[in-house]
Amino acid sequence: MSGVSDSRALESAAARLDRCTELAIEWAADGAGVLLTLSGGSAAFTVGAAAAFLHESPEGLYAALQLPVFGGDARRFWRRVFRLVRLPGGRFIVRFLARRARGRRAM
Repeated sequence: MSGVSDSRALESAAARLDRCTELAIEWAADGAGVLLTLSGGSAAFTVGAAAAFLHESPEGLYAALQLPVFGGDARRFWRRVFRLVRLPGGRFIVRFLARRARGRRAM
């Protein structure tokens, strides 16, 4: 495994890599970092990073999450709030109503 630590070495390694066809991500056991191995054709190099952002989720990731589901009354309420906010001056009306309701709860 070859590590790349400075930007010049990274640029030269990237120049040898015509096109990235495979990306392997190896998470550190202690969660302190990640190793990214880029390969394409006969060239490959590894880059160490403190963090990595994945923009494509694994299959079924969101299906496995227990997301809250709003009932009919809650959906109707939020739909009305978002319609009201879109009106000119609607944000001020919502803010006024929220302050008024907050004042009643404090008593």
